[in-house]
Amino acid sequence: MSRAEADEGATLSQHRDQQIHKYWEGDLARRVYLLRRQRKAILENCRRIAVAGVSSDPDSPGFISMEKLLGLGLEIIPVVPDRESLLGLRCYPKLRDVPGKIDIVQVYSGDKLDLAQLAREAVDKGVSTFWIEQNVGASKEVEEILVNGRIQLVEYENLETEYMKHIPFAGASRLARKDRKAAKVRE
Repeated sequence: MSRAEADEGATLSQHRDQQIHKYWEGDLARRVYLLRRQRKAILENCRRIAVAGVSSDPDSPGFISMEKLLGLGLEIIPVVPDRESLLGLRCYPKLRDVPGKIDIVQVYSGDKLDLAQLAREAVDKGVSTFWIEQNVGASKEVEEILVNGRIQLVEYENLETEYMKHIPFAGASRLARKDRKAAKVRE
């Protein structure tokens, strides 16, 4: 390969890199679209949600969110160390004590909650998504644990709001009456 060919190849490579950078830098709509598709894919495949750090106060956002997600037919598993039950559901002291597969770990910030330890337990359980609720972000340590464990991290988002946004008729099938036959319409 001659020097001219090598220079031309390098120029083409730089041009392609600039185009890719321009593509992602200039179009926020594309990034938002991809982010929404990712959220939708996560939520479409989610059935079991372990909720950690939720308060037992009925007026707290976490408690209200748990009630709404239960109403949508999702399986909610509270991870609350100092309680035996919450909303009629059995509580588990640690995430590793929860039997079976967990799709999402929904995390509410709390003083007693160790996010790094919870992230390690999520990796051990093979959780697919670690969802930290609004107003809280993951530390670098938590991010590294989750990345190394191949777990998706969602921060600063409300799970209930995102679920309703992406799966708006989740409970519609349960509300449909099954005892009636379809009515025929005459012209």
